[in-house]
Amino acid sequence: MKRFYAGFVLLFLVLVAIFVSGCTQQTVIPTTPTYTPTAIQTPMPTATPTPGCILTPGPVQMVPSYESVDIQVMKNSISTDPYIITTFAGGKGLGMVVQMETTVTRSNCTAVSGRVNNPQMGSNITLMGTTSTDLVVVNVTMTDGMTYTVVNRLLPFLNPPQ
Repeated sequence: MKRFYAGFVLLFLVLVAIFVSGCTQQTVIPTTPTYTPTAIQTPMPTATPTPGCILTPGPVQMVPSYESVDIQVMKNSISTDPYIITTFAGGKGLGMVVQMETTVTRSNCTAVSGRVNNPQMGSNITLMGTTSTDLVVVNVTMTDGMTYTVVNRLLPFLNPPQ
C-alpha cells in the first residue's frame, strides 16, 4: 500500500511541476481580420425629382499622376434590371484612396448614391439606373483630404464598349 501511495504522490508532484512550469499553456496564434469592402447606399425614398432638370455632365478633375486611379463604369443593358456598376480597378493611387462615392442622377431626375470606404481593387458600387440616359459622377477622396471628380458623364442605356 505504501508503494501505491508513494507512486501516487510522485505522479501528483510531477503533474504539479509541469503545471507550475507553464508547459500546459496553449499557444495562441493571432489571426488577421479579413477586410471586405461594402458599398453603403443611400435610401432611394429620399430621392425627389427636380422640376425641369436637364442632365448635363460637368468637368472632371485631373488627379496628380502619383495618385492616379482607374475607375470603370458600366451599365447593364437588360431592360428589366438596368443597374450601373462602378468598379475601382486600382492605379498608382491604389493605397491613397480613402473613399469612392458614386452618384447616379437618373433620366427622371432622381438621384441615388453609394460609397465604399478604403476601396481595394475590385471594390464596386451597384446602383439602379433607368432604360434611358443617366448621369454618373464618381468622386474619390485621398488620404490628404483632397476630393477629385474622376468620372462625370452621361451613360446611355445601350452604351457602346469603350
